[in-house]
Amino acid sequence: MNKAQSLPDISVFVITRDDGKTIEKTLKQAKRFARELIVIDYGSEDNTMDIAEKYADKIYRKQWLGIYRMKNFAVSLCTHPWVMHLCADEVVRDNLIDEMKEKFGKQLAKNKIGFRFPRRFHIGSTFVRWAGFYPDHQLRIFKKSMAHFRGNAMDESVEIWDAKKERYVSESPNIFTFNNAIHYYPFKTIKDMENYYYFNAEVGFKKISKFQAIVGAYGTFIEKFIFRFGFLSGGLGFKICKILAMRVWKQYKRASDPSSNYLELERGRL
Repeated sequence: MNKAQSLPDISVFVITRDDGKTIEKTLKQAKRFARELIVIDYGSEDNTMDIAEKYADKIYRKQWLGIYRMKNFAVSLCTHPWVMHLCADEVVRDNLIDEMKEKFGKQLAKNKIGFRFPRRFHIGSTFVRWAGFYPDHQLRIFKKSMAHFRGNAMDESVEIWDAKKERYVSESPNIFTFNNAIHYYPFKTIKDMENYYYFNAEVGFKKISKFQAIVGAYGTFIEKFIFRFGFLSGGLGFKICKILAMRVWKQYKRASDPSSNYLELERGRL
């Protein structure tokens, strides 16, 4: 019997590029509950597509459109009433699949239109609980007819119809939050995290002054390291909070550089 029978029909999509080192676990676990598994690739040159062909029901190759446009394109490809999106370095473990099977139907009876998950952020195999990285709730399953993505070059979010279907909103009482988490493995080392955060400093949308940059950098470190308990992660926590603070300073530096090409942000990782 198909293990997805205890869940409603869900289309799961994964957008990828050169994720051969992580995507197999993502797809293998998603296959356990997805009625339809879709992979959209935007230029992989490694073995990502070889892996996708083992698991995906449908594979599409698409030129990069920007993160939220790519996700809206992916939603348009889904053929089932419920849609879930996963990053190619995220894993839905067995305990979460079991919880979904147990609770999904009960929540549908309460007219839920979206489902949110906590997300456990890992560097290598180390779970980063502090500095604001957990629970990091993510709205990942939603009714296709009730939601869309919006955002900018680097960020996106899901918006859903309000109760009267008059406008899209970011929050709704008709969203259920699961207890078990999606596991997220974006970086193998702290150096990988540093390189990614510094390259993708979110600039180009508004400039900040040098004073704002200094205050923002120190404020970010204090907030994350002290008030968000980053110090409980020891030396790793210190390095993470330093990276987050330095990103604010790099925003200022890059926004102040007339030669900066903000369009390069469009080529960043998902």
